[in-house]
Amino acid sequence: MKNTILICTLLLVVACASTINYVPKSSESVLEAKLTIKQFLQQQPPQFVPNDVEITDNYFKMIKQSTRAGIWTYGITTVPIVTFVYYGNIGKINLYYKKGIYRIFVFDKDSNIVRCKVYSANENKAKGFIDALYTLQMNVENQ
Repeated sequence: MKNTILICTLLLVVACASTINYVPKSSESVLEAKLTIKQFLQQQPPQFVPNDVEITDNYFKMIKQSTRAGIWTYGITTVPIVTFVYYGNIGKINLYYKKGIYRIFVFDKDSNIVRCKVYSANENKAKGFIDALYTLQMNVENQ
């Protein structure tokens, strides 16, 4: 059921957005790529900025607090949503444009599941993020 909802949501977003074909370039050092990723994640539109970001040689992790109404808590609770993206497990990276926002979907290599979605109002920054991910992905594969 969860997968069906996720697929329907993804299809709706993709159907209404224009795809930007972009071939990533590995031109940065590993340190610069890590800094680019961290900066990009923290400069997303305010509603998407994670509360915490951790960048390593093998993965990046985002933690975002989500507020939800809880039946058993009799009110609103805050739940951390943790997202891990392992560079060696990245499949494809798609870039879309819709309503003034560039949307980057990072897919899992084996299962073709969206591992994370990130957003930017700037096309060059979005492409820089993709380049940085590609650089770290190539670094992991060459180890």
